[in-house]
Amino acid sequence: MSRRKYGTDYGTPLSDSHVKVDFAKLRQDRLERARAQMKKDGLGALLLFSHYNIRYVTSFRCPLYSRTDPRYFALLPREGAPYLWGVGGHIYTFDDQMPWLKGNIRLAKGAVDWMIRESAAYGGGFIKEVADILAEHGILNEPLGIDGPPTYSILELAEACKKNGITKLADGRSTMQEARKIKTTEEIELLEISAAIAEAAFAEAQEAIRPGISENELAGVLLKKLLCMGAEWVNDLVICFGETTNPNRRAFGDRMLRPGDMGFIDIAGSEFCGYRTCYYRTFTVGRASQEQKELYQAAYEMTYAGMSAVKAGNTTLDVVNKWPGPEHWGWDNEYIAYENKMGHGIGLTQHDTPIIVASIAKASPLVLEENMVIALEVYEGKRGGKQGCKVEEEIVVTKDGYDVLTHWPVKEITECWI
Repeated sequence: MSRRKYGTDYGTPLSDSHVKVDFAKLRQDRLERARAQMKKDGLGALLLFSHYNIRYVTSFRCPLYSRTDPRYFALLPREGAPYLWGVGGHIYTFDDQMPWLKGNIRLAKGAVDWMIRESAAYGGGFIKEVADILAEHGILNEPLGIDGPPTYSILELAEACKKNGITKLADGRSTMQEARKIKTTEEIELLEISAAIAEAAFAEAQEAIRPGISENELAGVLLKKLLCMGAEWVNDLVICFGETTNPNRRAFGDRMLRPGDMGFIDIAGSEFCGYRTCYYRTFTVGRASQEQKELYQAAYEMTYAGMSAVKAGNTTLDVVNKWPGPEHWGWDNEYIAYENKMGHGIGLTQHDTPIIVASIAKASPLVLEENMVIALEVYEGKRGGKQGCKVEEEIVVTKDGYDVLTHWPVKEITECWI
């Protein structure tokens, strides 16, 4: 299918000479999608703890440490600008940095106390502030959707809400999942820039792959290039060569590469403006052997077989039906084999809607919609074998099929040190 350019030149999205990524439109479109889903789900507001949902509605980039130890929270009422709570003196720069929040910046007074006792934060005024804002908007008695505090007690939160007059709590996580599943034009542009940054890192890896380099050192090569190119953060790298490819270890270690090795790299979760990659490619140290070429051809064909079922109106079941059963890899159930043939949405999270695995698709197939962005990945390597390979493409669902966002050569193995 086509490789469409979504309006950028893949450079830094700043220029006075031509239109590039329209961030004002990005923010407005994301808010409209979130509010449309809130209305559909009957919510008066959303209280958000997850960093990717906070970014979706406020554009605030949460510091890395706060992703697992939350110090920042957002409230999205039905109307008006979102509210953002944070800690530390830097929150007093937010008014200038994020004028679209209209001054709705609050100090999360009890957030640090959460490290000692969860109730201290709730009792410290945070939930009372939320209740006061809901009352000002006339929505205190309407359902409040919550995406769930990741590391703290939901029971403490529910009790604090009740004490402050918030009596109707609802699931906000699924609301945000639905809002995020269809990508705006600007989101697709950012996903494509993120993929382009990953390709620059693949090029560095291609030059570095040779006998003696370790997987750890190769990770350093990739990380340096990704960060220098503008990636905010890299959630994960999978770098496996030789025997670590079968089964897929999904990590990297101190193994040194040797002549004849086949391996794969997944640049997983390299973030540009929050938008991620999930991007496997396979490499060899030297010329690929015939066996390696055959393994790779099988992985390539299975990946593109799944992609052939992708278009708006088809379902996730149509995709998984293009792939063999778990017995192909020597397993007897889908739960073990799922990561050998899967797909998932990608955006501000690594696994957006839809999740495309056989066990879920057969039980509850999901209709593919235009402008979903999904990553499809297939592994080939028989159980008990000595090597394996993997192929992955990121694609945009269109009414007639798909557009490919990932452009690193895929029809053949990338041969290095030749």
